[in-house]
Amino acid sequence: MESTSWEDAMEPIEPLRMVPVVLNSTLSTEYRQAPFPVKDPSDNDTVFGYRGTPEDLRPPAYLRLPKDLRDKHERLIDAAWSVINGLRMLQNALDNHLVGLCPRGISLVLENHVHALELLDEKKGKTSPEPEDGTWPSSSPAAKIPSLALQLRMNYRAYLQTTAIFERRMHTVLSVDWVQYRFIRLDVCLTAQRMAQHDFEAWSYWWRHEFMKHQNQWLPFLRRMRLPSWEQSVSDLYRLIRERADDPETVIANMMNTAEYLFHVPI
Repeated sequence: MESTSWEDAMEPIEPLRMVPVVLNSTLSTEYRQAPFPVKDPSDNDTVFGYRGTPEDLRPPAYLRLPKDLRDKHERLIDAAWSVINGLRMLQNALDNHLVGLCPRGISLVLENHVHALELLDEKKGKTSPEPEDGTWPSSSPAAKIPSLALQLRMNYRAYLQTTAIFERRMHTVLSVDWVQYRFIRLDVCLTAQRMAQHDFEAWSYWWRHEFMKHQNQWLPFLRRMRLPSWEQSVSDLYRLIRERADDPETVIANMMNTAEYLFHVPI
């Protein structure tokens, strides 16, 4: 089987420049349940910012395409959305990677940890609200979060488990969903080349200027799916606490004194 590297995954296949791909059908496409809460991000810098729809990938009716080619385009649309949904699932895990620091054995502990992260996230970048009369007093920082409200936990083994789940999902997206998408895309291109010349040229123009345009909007996110290391995640959490807690030393000390805390990372 051809290996699927990051560089290989980023290479688009144009109608007249094709690379054969073998689909490994033995790999499972099932995902394990994630320990992350569902987020509703609207960041245009992530795959959630891609606003395309399946209809955007469907060849227009004015193209004279044989039925088998249109059927293969439908399979290609399904395969593309499998990749996009896989990337969105991975992005959701990245957006919530600090949740993965907490052990999941006790639901109340996890709920407190998630609630604390939500409080830290709410305070991010917030300042005093704009007065109704439009006059601004001297700038003042956002109110600090009481330390008692931040019941956070950190566990090295829990984050190893989080990392393992993420890597299995990444493997599925790259080795199953993405490879299947490339396999079907190649089949579409080969089938299109069997059309009459003028029909192929019309299809090729749409392919390059519409289909590939949409593909290039979500494809680069394959490179960005990297879960931060344990050290980086702990550093990120420490920084949030120091910036937004009213007594950061107490919050950090409480985390380090819990039975689940295993490794101290100097900041």
